Amino acid sequence: MKRRTFVKVLLLSLITALAAFAVIGCGDESESENAGDAGGNGASTDPIVVVWYPNESSTDYEGARNEFGRFVTEATGRPVEHSLTTDYVIALEALASGAADIGAMMGPVGFIEVQERSPDVGILFVPSGPSGTLEDAVYFSWFVVPEADADNFKVDGEFSIENIEDTRMSFVSNSSTSGFVIPSSAIITEFGQTSEWADIDEDDLVGPGADFFSEVLFGQSHQGTAFNVISGRADVGTVADVIMDTYFELVEGERNAVGAI
Repeated sequence: MKRRTFVKVLLLSLITALAAFAVIGCGDESESENAGDAGGNGASTDPIVVVWYPNESSTDYEGARNEFGRFVTEATGRPVEHSLTTDYVIALEALASGAADIGAMMGPVGFIEVQERSPDVGILFVPSGPSGTLEDAVYFSWFVVPEADADNFKVDGEFSIENIEDTRMSFVSNSSTSGFVIPSSAIITEFGQTSEWADIDEDDLVGPGADFFSEVLFGQSHQGTAFNVISGRADVGTVADVIMDTYFELVEGERNAVGAI
């Protein structure tokens, strides 16, 4: 049976996000020294716990998780234990509390939140872009809508977020850079130029008494947000290209270009 793909999700708008922090490490200094000495006397043999966001905790990412673990074991001589999560908060708490040693595929916002609580947390490495440098190490935030409703998000024939007010919105998590911070900043910038929403801020979008959207959902993963849109629970969703490329199939238009299907 042919695998079903999410081909009827239309790219409404996109924003270039900051370079992704791929991995965050934590733990005390003595443990880190032992971890780097795979063959030395007294080296720790305890498992290194790698925690994953809900996005990468699905079975579709099992192969990638195992390969990541293989590299860690090869470098440290220690086994790896994968901690899968269903909520961003769980992953961040594991890092901040020291219950996890490494956080894989963490975004900038998550890193900042953890480091504010645990200053010892640091960046192990970040991915480079196609040039092999950080200059083009970027990913994209998408606003996605069902293809059948795409014309509702056009102004003068062009796709726009001007009609996003009063819709049912699905973000990923308020700890997600590409699934919340970047798209919400775009909305605030766009509507802050209007007289009605001149003082708009994040609280108007998701805070107590927020009334910009008719309803706000949090998918708790990019896949969950896509499902909210496809299932009809939300009119608009925010997802990242690097995560949803596994599930989306480009059938029309140019990748990461407004209006792609």
